[in-house]
Amino acid sequence: MSEEDARVVLRRRPLWAISTLSAPSRIPLIPRLFDYVIFDEASQCDVASALPLMARARNAVVVGDPMQLRFIPSLGNAAEHALMDAAKLPAQGRAAVAQSVNSLFDFADARPITRRMFLADQFRSAPAIVDYLNADFYEGRLVGRKDDDHFSPPTGYKSGLAWEDVTGAMTRRDGGNVNKAEANRIAALIGALAADSGVTGSVGVISPFNSQVAEIQAAVSARVSEDDARRLSLRVATVDKWQGAEADVVFFSLVLAPGAPTSARSFLQKERRRLNVAVSRARAVCVIVGDLSHARACGVRHIEFLASRASTPWSPPKTGLFDSDWERRLYTAMRARGLNPMPQHPVGTRYLDLAIEANGRRLDIEVDGRRWHTDAAGNRKVSDILRDREMQARGWTVLRFWVHELANDMEGCVDRIERAIVGS
Repeated sequence: MSEEDARVVLRRRPLWAISTLSAPSRIPLIPRLFDYVIFDEASQCDVASALPLMARARNAVVVGDPMQLRFIPSLGNAAEHALMDAAKLPAQGRAAVAQSVNSLFDFADARPITRRMFLADQFRSAPAIVDYLNADFYEGRLVGRKDDDHFSPPTGYKSGLAWEDVTGAMTRRDGGNVNKAEANRIAALIGALAADSGVTGSVGVISPFNSQVAEIQAAVSARVSEDDARRLSLRVATVDKWQGAEADVVFFSLVLAPGAPTSARSFLQKERRRLNVAVSRARAVCVIVGDLSHARACGVRHIEFLASRASTPWSPPKTGLFDSDWERRLYTAMRARGLNPMPQHPVGTRYLDLAIEANGRRLDIEVDGRRWHTDAAGNRKVSDILRDREMQARGWTVLRFWVHELANDMEGCVDRIERAIVGS
């Protein structure tokens, strides 16, 4: 295609989505043909495949996550140095451009003229999952943009992390690592989900080891029909094949157990990023399946940390004066109306989310998420009902707002507060 024809096509079809390998057969090699070339999953892309695409564009946007899986180089270090020697490249500075050690993301990140931006908003996972990711991988920089009310975990689970304690053994089969007890437990858990007609979300199973994936697939096939597997959008695969995908419920088979081969333990020690990928695939629930007591003291720091987080009830972190972001949003909306709410106002041994004293009235305004304020049947917790009675006996009018009410109609909720102040 001539340059003139190519530019005519681009004026009518200005956005192209392709893989790096398919570009040569679809896009002519014309310098600065595009305004931008955007590389997604750049942490898994090699440098050489990207350069011809960069030549076709004026600007490059390189998107990747260095805390997730790295690319697997097709060129060894020794072979690359031999090629560099043959090309008479200087020995100094080779490491910064070596394709055998640098992904495209690494290469771009090292350029002095690169402008960097951290994409902090996380729209996939439940708050407890985001909190774990922040604590072990992202230094608190992620901002979870979905609260618990956005998720509908299956019966028996709460959104976030969970640990299914299985005492098994890691053995070798067909040259790989397997834990049969974990595979059987996962098959039983998925069988229970398949039997629950109320479960409508997708289900995924992840393991670091190929042999364990095969073991789980066999165990699940023996318990779950093909129709149920399709209904659950069931997918069983290794961490590598899950990067970029997601599911409502994820089971992560750790495989690690007492007496594990040194090679397997070393692999898990070195591949810390795999835990990040596995857990962050989950939207509502990530269930880690493994030997809890061994994981807590296995000597691999990131596995010990995950075991602690997944086996401990999670509470939302306080945000300054507020217990949640939704309390802060309601406070801001009330202040915009000229109201003067008091956050975390003490009354006896209680702290009110927001309190107002005006016109001789005292309002206790509570902001509730369903995760923390409903029982297993979906009803408001008895502890909240008893607390409301206590506050009423102290002369307070209690107004409770579900998070979804605030999300759907913040101004209407503030209207309700104003009516309560004037007694209408």
